[in-house]
Amino acid sequence: MNLKSCFDKSSIKKVNHNKSKIPLNSEFYFKIGSYFLLAGVCILLIPITSNTELMFSDANSARYMISTLIQSEAAIFGVVITLSLVVVQLSASSFSPRVTEIFMNFKKNPDFYVLILIYLGVMVYSTLILKIITDDLNYGQNFDIQTCIWSTFFLAFFAFLALIIYIKRTMNLLKPQNIINILSEHITSENLEEYLVKAIGYKILLEPSRFKIITHIKYKIDSLSYLLGITNYDKEDDDPLLPLVDIIRGSLMKYDYETSTKALKTLEDKIVNLIEEDDFDTLKYCRYAPKDVDYSKISVGAANFKEYQHYLIKKIYKNIFNHFERMGQLAIKHLDYHSSREIITIISHLINKILEKESVNDQAKATINEGLLSLQTIGITASENNMNDIVTDVSKEILEIGHLCISQQLGSNAHKSCEILIKLNPNSVHTWLFAGDTAFLLEMYTNAINAFKKANEIEETPQAYSKLKNIYKKLGFKNEEEVALSEELSLLKKEAYKTDISSIIDDLGTS
Repeated sequence: MNLKSCFDKSSIKKVNHNKSKIPLNSEFYFKIGSYFLLAGVCILLIPITSNTELMFSDANSARYMISTLIQSEAAIFGVVITLSLVVVQLSASSFSPRVTEIFMNFKKNPDFYVLILIYLGVMVYSTLILKIITDDLNYGQNFDIQTCIWSTFFLAFFAFLALIIYIKRTMNLLKPQNIINILSEHITSENLEEYLVKAIGYKILLEPSRFKIITHIKYKIDSLSYLLGITNYDKEDDDPLLPLVDIIRGSLMKYDYETSTKALKTLEDKIVNLIEEDDFDTLKYCRYAPKDVDYSKISVGAANFKEYQHYLIKKIYKNIFNHFERMGQLAIKHLDYHSSREIITIISHLINKILEKESVNDQAKATINEGLLSLQTIGITASENNMNDIVTDVSKEILEIGHLCISQQLGSNAHKSCEILIKLNPNSVHTWLFAGDTAFLLEMYTNAINAFKKANEIEETPQAYSKLKNIYKKLGFKNEEEVALSEELSLLKKEAYKTDISSIIDDLGTS
């Protein structure tokens, strides 16, 4: 393998900048700054009180005050740590085990670590001051020790105020929407690509060491693992979608509609952003990958790096639609019509977002088909659970997507929509009318004629005869064209007559 392609200096510099430097947001600095501000105010009060005769302390009272403060701080510290761990455990069981990452991450939850440092620091400092206090504390001679004594008081006061801030922010952090927003930050195109690259095939080194020799050793180890067929490098599941998916699944099982709706909306917005930014042709994560890897061994039909990227693009969106598919099946099995309908709408919305792009390439077409297959699975599950309303909703969404595919001359996607509709709703006139339109688009005129005839067998409509007339005209079947035209006009007259009769009846009823 070519090492040079993987160790270009500019590439390594760009990668290290993008992957290792995660910017801290303004909220993090505000949280840390508030503790410094509060500490500064308390420290300013120390010289003011310690230099007044009224606030002078003798040795016994000072020792008693400091020892009481230390005991109080230790008790509060133990209770806070215990309750914090209980809160983490309850949140993990209520939402997702991955919620623990929020509380353990310093950048996302600095308050917990800052509070620990504050209490440990204040207790150690107070203990040292308690040790150096002597029996002779005459005013005017020991201003320094008086300052130290009162510093323990105000630092303890600062610790108690910091506890109030910590409790308030922790309660705010436990709100479902805040947890959802934090977990959704991991849903990026780079993270999705990285997860699939590690799970499916060759591990691409995007964080090489600053020392070139170490990077070479790492690369050789990965190359050897690749040649031996060892492709699962990380035992931990790093799918960035799973935290939100876990919350949604847990909420569906507990019939927590508010949390599931918020999580679904957040997940939808994230994926819509990915679709809008994606060109369905290249992967950002793989831009520095070695070009001479035998990609045919790690993906089906990939002969080179470009085909490997296309393969991963389809796998990324298949993974996304599979998550929605499983959530939809879970909602149906719990007879949750509202959530089922919401998931169906989201899948349809994602497909429509792909169709709205200026150009729909082969990878985008394959992605659309994956979404349609997920809708099919949800529809079949609904049919098995006798939720006919959900089957109808799925059929309507697929029909709308199919018509949009026809309008954009996407024959393969329209054909897939047609196949699914026939499986889900074979006794619908609209299904066979759409099947005829799809066959006509693909220039399969015999199939189109049969589809429109099937629609008329279910219920005769002017639309079916009109479409038959157009096909016969295109094929030069004059007699069949005239018959279809005659039937169309006859049905139109009947509909007009029914409309006139109904309007007369309405007028009579009104008068």
